[in-house]
Amino acid sequence: LHVHTIHNFLTQYISDHARIVNVLSGLEPIKKVLVTHESETLKQADDILDRFQKGSQVDVCYLMDHSGITIASSNRHQSGSFVGKDYSFRPYFQEAMDGRGAVYLALGITSGKRGIYFSHPVYDHDQTIPLGVAVIKGSAETISSELLHETENAHKVQNAVLLIVDPKGVIFFSDRKALLFKT
Repeated sequence: LHVHTIHNFLTQYISDHARIVNVLSGLEPIKKVLVTHESETLKQADDILDRFQKGSQVDVCYLMDHSGITIASSNRHQSGSFVGKDYSFRPYFQEAMDGRGAVYLALGITSGKRGIYFSHPVYDHDQTIPLGVAVIKGSAETISSELLHETENAHKVQNAVLLIVDPKGVIFFSDRKALLFKT
């Protein structure tokens, strides 16, 4: 039952955020800024990213061009801004440029924070080749604390240890910090 509760929570979280990034990727100013790069369109895209970041309560929302360079981000005014950074090596970017939405667990190279990344291709009207990629980065710490809150009673009763591993077997979420990033 405990594992089932965790599974349901994570499934719902992933489903919700994948849907959000899909909606974000289809908005006209998001598409337009990837084509025109005009300052007024960039401001509109930034405003949208800010609203999505606040509304979905994630760490950051950002937009990457077809080469993997971040051109707009909700953290653009922070010292660790993603704007101008090249994330073309990230699997979530590569999958989205191949036309598929992606979910990816990673340690942020700019922020140094664990995150769950949701990406979706941004298409022009022809829907053939992506113009770029919309990304939402959720906080691993927030997910861990929500998971523990959701399953607190069962967790205590069973004297359980929470471990969620990535596809390579690396512990990405745990209620025991000493176990993070181990296999």
